[in-house]
Amino acid sequence: MVKSYQVVITSGARQSLKDITDYIRRTDSDKQANYVSSEVLKLAQSLVKLPNRYPELLTSEATGAIYRYIPNRYKVKIIYNVQEDKDRVIVVRMYHDRQSLDALKKILS
Repeated sequence: MVKSYQVVITSGARQSLKDITDYIRRTDSDKQANYVSSEVLKLAQSLVKLPNRYPELLTSEATGAIYRYIPNRYKVKIIYNVQEDKDRVIVVRMYHDRQSLDALKKILS
């Protein structure tokens, strides 16, 4: 049987997704922004099963935490950490592919 994890989406992740969807709303449409937001949240919730199947993005120098991401067609990286000892996945950020990875590394280090 496949282990199940609790998926927790932090306020920082929710805010970063809101910022991304606000940008889509300004540059495209409400419909597209709502669609992307809904689909990205579905992907995040899919981490309830097999969260380690996605690639590693970086390891925090300060804590040793390994951060992974879900690649997807919406160009929004879902950045998360798996806490095996608590059967929990913490989604810490949503990051658009056009944003600087250097800034993300500073946030997660």
